[in-house]
Amino acid sequence: MIFQPPEQDWKEKTGEDLCAEMNKLMEENEFVIQKYHKQWFYQIAMRIGAQWLQNNPEGFTILPENTEGHVRMVVNKLLAGHQLKLAKIIKNNPWFEIEADKTSYKSKVKARKGTKLSDYIYAEQKGKKKIKTVATWAIDTGTAFLFVYWDWDKGDLLTDYQPVPDGGLTEEMTAQGLVGDEEGFLIDQTGERLVAAQTMSGDVVYEFVSPFDVYPYGIKADGTALGLIYKSEHDVEEMKKKYPDFADKIVSNKDKKSHIDYYKRIMGIVSYDSYYASESKNKGNTCMVEQLFEEPSVSYPKGRHIIRIGDIVVHRGDLPYAHGRIPLIKFTDIENSGQYWGMGTMQNGIPIQVGYNKSMSQLIENADNHANLKFKATREAEIAEETLDNTCTEVILYNRGETVDKLDPGSLPNYFMSLIQNIYPQTFNDVLGQHEVTQGEAEPGVKSGRAIEALQSQDETRNIPMSVDFNCALEELGEQVMALYEEHVPEDREFSIRGTGKKVKIGPEDLKDMWKNVTVRATSMMSRDMYMKKEELKELWGQGLFGPPQDPKVRKKVMQLYEFGNIESMFEDEDLDTEWAQEENDLLIGDDTSQFIQVPDGQQQSQMIGPNGLPLPQRMIKTLPVKEWEDQIIHIQEHNNLRKSREFRELPPDIQERVNAHIKEHEALQQALAPVPPQPDQLPVKGEKAVQVAA
Repeated sequence: MIFQPPEQDWKEKTGEDLCAEMNKLMEENEFVIQKYHKQWFYQIAMRIGAQWLQNNPEGFTILPENTEGHVRMVVNKLLAGHQLKLAKIIKNNPWFEIEADKTSYKSKVKARKGTKLSDYIYAEQKGKKKIKTVATWAIDTGTAFLFVYWDWDKGDLLTDYQPVPDGGLTEEMTAQGLVGDEEGFLIDQTGERLVAAQTMSGDVVYEFVSPFDVYPYGIKADGTALGLIYKSEHDVEEMKKKYPDFADKIVSNKDKKSHIDYYKRIMGIVSYDSYYASESKNKGNTCMVEQLFEEPSVSYPKGRHIIRIGDIVVHRGDLPYAHGRIPLIKFTDIENSGQYWGMGTMQNGIPIQVGYNKSMSQLIENADNHANLKFKATREAEIAEETLDNTCTEVILYNRGETVDKLDPGSLPNYFMSLIQNIYPQTFNDVLGQHEVTQGEAEPGVKSGRAIEALQSQDETRNIPMSVDFNCALEELGEQVMALYEEHVPEDREFSIRGTGKKVKIGPEDLKDMWKNVTVRATSMMSRDMYMKKEELKELWGQGLFGPPQDPKVRKKVMQLYEFGNIESMFEDEDLDTEWAQEENDLLIGDDTSQFIQVPDGQQQSQMIGPNGLPLPQRMIKTLPVKEWEDQIIHIQEHNNLRKSREFRELPPDIQERVNAHIKEHEALQQALAPVPPQPDQLPVKGEKAVQVAA
């Protein structure tokens, strides 16, 4: 391969040259892309239920249910296959978290904060719904995207206040009744600080992007692309505010490419209708924005990012973020070797669905025709047309001596009924991967739970490849999200996790290189018998294979595996103790000792005797106090986790002593609060009470 030298001056190219380059990149793939657009529309329409489609130069027309006695029956088998696979993907709420170095306490603290930040962005951006949408489109078309970026209009409202001038209050300020507060800010007569400016802190946003809006180029042998062009529709006035230097050149425009045509047809699809809304008119005062993202290469060491609106290039530069990656993350259903676009599960089921609909329509037409009685009569019978009136007491009048015979229709061929009853269902099962066991049923003659489980496992292994691709995409999403926070959070910031009441305070040191430890929560697309699963979990929990059975963490994890609802509310007290114990760990090894008290040295085995033979005062150590309302077991466990870490072994002896002393205080309080068992001589003797009463 011949490498081109770095093109250092590409940013100096004219806007016309860059637009021409983008046009060329799109036109090179336009013919193939149009075929994909048509195929995706067809697959989505079929899955929705608009399955009688007539191909025409403009695309597809949905045919009516019935035309001149010809039935167009739809029994939507594709929808069941689609929903089954979708359920397997999203049933465990797949998302990413931060993995910790198990031997490092600091790493555990960092991972704990990172996972809470992950929970925050999942809830804040309604991740459950967006993941479901991405999976829905991937199963339909084969490919879907999430666009991850930093939005300065999101986040918390930040307020800057007016400081007192260096020279003190001016006469005008004094006349207005303004004074300075203790921190050097101006306050008015009501005691409120004067606002100088208000801005937003910014936040990560990830949003769904359909495959119709993406144009890849430079396809590689592994199916990845050198770059992408992403098209999106925006309000003209918003774009003018965002790019004020080009405001007079930004005007409303309409994309004439095929992706807009098919995309808008999807919005107008109505099942079992004879037409669709094309929505050919442009939506208000909008414009198409095209963004080119290109990977780093020898020619462009930091990649490329070009934004154009119409024929105006409003931005040119390196890839927009420090992580140096294209911020469009691809999710694939079925990978096609050497191709960028994946294959949707629906694509394989369409030919069977078309044949099934046709056969079912023929069956219904035949049934309708057989239901209407037919007679054979001679012309001389002179039967009036109104004689056959479809009533229960129908009487047919005809001339004496003539004949009127009822026609008995022939039965349908055996192969046709076998096609409907056996061949089509089996073919659907094979192609869509939903046999009896997948649908919660057992094959005839199979009664053993173990056998059913084995068949379910065998039936569902075909979902593992998509699970791998899906998890890899989620991992990429997590890495980019954490990298964006590292880049855009310069100081400590507090995030409130929506719907939980929990908060996490996180700073630059916490976020440093956090993206390197992103992992996807262990999930499975394998369906198993629920009863068997719970029985196995119960047995493993009882044997202590998950940890001590009465440990709150173990019980909570097992209940999650049992798929109990709202587990958090059941473990609120334990969570509070765990979080406070973890905060105590930070305080114990930190520099702030303002909350410490003096406690006896728990390591001192006996009281020391001085030279004069008198007892010496007991040695005291400064450490955090313990409270009787705390869960002593949880606190001891969390503090012992700290003592097992690498960092604890490297701490100075005096800090290790304060940690040990604090744990000794917990142990002493735990023993003091424990119920005292009755002594053997205090136990009532059998019949003693009765004897006393008798006396």
